[in-house]
Order: sequence, then C-alpha cells, then structure tokens
Amino acid sequence: MKSKITALIIGLCITTGSVIAQDWEYGLFIGPAQYQGDLSQSQVTWKYTRPQGGAFARYNLNPRICFKGGINYGNVKGDDKASGNKWSQDGATVAAFKASGWVYGSTTTSSKEDDSRYDRRKRNLNFTSNILEVTAQVEWNIFRFIPGSRRYRWTPYLLAGFSVFRFNPKTELNGTTYKLRNYITELDKVGPNGAVKKYSLISFAIPTGVGVKYNLGSLWSVAFEMAGRKTFTDWLDDTHANWPGTAITAGSTDQLLSDRSGEVINPATGKNYSGDMWKKTNPNAQKVNRGDPNDKDTYIFTGFTISKTIRPYGCANF
Repeated sequence: MKSKITALIIGLCITTGSVIAQDWEYGLFIGPAQYQGDLSQSQVTWKYTRPQGGAFARYNLNPRICFKGGINYGNVKGDDKASGNKWSQDGATVAAFKASGWVYGSTTTSSKEDDSRYDRRKRNLNFTSNILEVTAQVEWNIFRFIPGSRRYRWTPYLLAGFSVFRFNPKTELNGTTYKLRNYITELDKVGPNGAVKKYSLISFAIPTGVGVKYNLGSLWSVAFEMAGRKTFTDWLDDTHANWPGTAITAGSTDQLLSDRSGEVINPATGKNYSGDMWKKTNPNAQKVNRGDPNDKDTYIFTGFTISKTIRPYGCANF
C-alpha cells in the first residue's frame, strides 16, 4: 500500500511539472531611471541617471510564459550641459578656442556630431520629471523556469507590454522651480488669444526589454531587468519643435524659460550669447531647432527584482 502511495505522489509531481508554474509571484523592483529625447546627446547619460522603484505581481502561466502587472515610480532628467564639444564646455578660453582653429560647419575642422554638440550646449535647456507608471507586460522565458525547481532555476527572458504614465517636466531658474507645462516655451503651445495650450500629463508607452531570472533554491527569486519605454508623447522634456517667436515678449517668464542660451558663454568671445534664439520660429543651421517633433521621447527603467512565489501546493526540488 505504501509503495502505491509513493508511486502516486511521484507520478503527481511528474505530471504537475508542466502546470506547477501556474502560480503567483509578488515582488519589488529597484534601480536607475534614464531618459532619451531632445535633451540627451548620448544613449545613456550616467550623470543624469536618477532612481526608480516599484512593486509587481507576476502570474506564471507555464514555465515559458508569464504575465506581469506593476506600479513604478521614478525620476528622469535631461540637460544640454551634458553635451558640448571640447571647445564649448565651461572653462574653455578664447585663446584656446582660437588656437584650435575649429570652425562651426567646417568640413575639415568639424563634423556633424561636433556641430550638434556645440548647438546643444548653446541651447542650454534642461528638465527633470517624476514618472508614475502602471504597466502590464508579457514575459517569455527562453528556458523553462519553475520557482522551487532544482532543474529549471534560471533563464534569460524577453518582455513587452503596455504602460500608462504621468509626468510633469520642471526646471529651475534663479532659484525658483517652474512647471514648464504652464508656460509658452514652444510655438506649438500658443493657444487662442495668446493663452498657454497645455499638453496632457498622461501618456502611454510600449515597454520592451530583456532580463535574467534566478531562483534561490526555494520560492524566492531574483532578477535583473532592463526595459525601455517608447512613449507616445514628445513633451516629456517640454522640448518639441520651434521657438515661440513673437508669441511671447522679451523679459517675460515665458521667454526666460523657453530660451536659456543667454546664460551660456560663447568661447569665441568670452561673453554670453545674445539669448535671442527664442525670436526665431524657423531656425536654420546657425539657429538651433528647439526640438525634433519627429521622434518621441523614451525613458528606461533598469534594476533588480526580488519576488516570492505563493503556491498552495508544492512538488518542488524536481
């Protein structure tokens, strides 16, 4: 009789191997947040990396497919000060600039990347924004993964999904923090009778990424994950297309927030730039576009997770 019971238990454990992953995990997520958009010259700018964290629930449909829902909160930042070539950084002297022989737009002493960095440094825009995200994702485990199993205890995985998030770009000017959405910093923000046309602070994003999971030998698991969120908005950084031009007046808060170029020293003269870029609604190569309306913004959440599997039954260690 005992041998039959033992055989039955073994059989059940074997047959439930394919469905034992139909359980829930609950966990926490923490790591860095990064931004890519009009105010990021590089793919990743470590200087302006900010923290993020969240909580999630994961339903393991089977050893290969998981569904995950979560809430994340983080901060992102972008700043043109991260750009600039060696002739336009803070501290560059007039003598060094002239001695370099560097010429904007030159095919012999410069390059498109040099010109772009110089332009961004002159533009001198910056922002920071908190992001509150609700996300739903599907994960595909490349190898079979079953928490509590000795055999299927780790796997790399791919993820994709859909997110709803709230943002609110801000900047600091003369010691005061301003919510950029409330000011006419762009031509596209000019509403009827000169009022501010405000964009929505709620938008959507498509998260895609990769990760690797490892089970600690019990029902606890850890993972490392990196996932970019391609958004449906170009206003995450309050930088979209053209300068506001005559829609605003000189010396107004709108003008001071829209054009920060007057705060930057021109290395060719040792004096500040004229700060009149805001007047141009149709910039050319010498008058930098305020933004690129053809490319939406992106934010990236990277980090570590720790989770506990809740299983009402258990044939583990197989």
